[in-house]
Amino acid sequence: MKPKFIIYLLLSAFILPLNAQTFPQPELWLRDNAAQGVEQGIACFTHPLCGFPITLYSTPSAFACLKDLSIPTSGEAGYEVVALRKENDFILLSFPYGENEQAWVKIGDVGVIVQNYSNYSIPMYTQPDSLSTVQTYLLEGYIAILYDWTEDFVRVCIHDEKSEYIGWIDRRYICGSPYTTCN
Repeated sequence: MKPKFIIYLLLSAFILPLNAQTFPQPELWLRDNAAQGVEQGIACFTHPLCGFPITLYSTPSAFACLKDLSIPTSGEAGYEVVALRKENDFILLSFPYGENEQAWVKIGDVGVIVQNYSNYSIPMYTQPDSLSTVQTYLLEGYIAILYDWTEDFVRVCIHDEKSEYIGWIDRRYICGSPYTTCN
C-alpha cells in the first residue's frame, strides 16, 4: 500500500471535505484511460441502498481494514467510483478523482442504476449470455447491488417490494452514476 494513499485517506476523513458532485464522471475516466492501457472496469457508486459507512480494505481480506467511508454530506448517494475487478467477496475500486487511488470493498457496498432507456422491458438472464434463460423482465429503473461483470453483462441484485432478483443484465442498461441519467 502506498503511503501517499494512506495519508490521502486520513486527510479525506478528517480534514478535506469531499463533494461527490464535483468529481469527474467515472464513465469519462474509463474512456480516457482505456487508451492508456488502464485496466477496464465498470462505473458504479458506493453506498447504494443506505447511508451507513462502508469499510475500505487494503487487500481483499476482512482483516485488512483501512478506514470507514461515510456518505458525502452533500450527496444523496455515495461516491462515483470504478470497479476494476472482483476477488472472492471483495471488489477493487478506483477513485477517479484522486491519483488513481484504489481500495477494496465487500460485495454489497457498491451499486449501479439499471436504467430503462426505452419503452421495452429489460431482460434479466440466468447467465451472462443473451441466449440463456430469461428469469424476469424489468419494466422500470432500479438501484441494484453490483455482484460481478463481464465485457457485455453485469450481475446484479435488485430488491422491490415483493421480491429479490439476482441475474445478468446487458451492460447497455447500466448507469454508474446516481446523479445523472447516463443516456
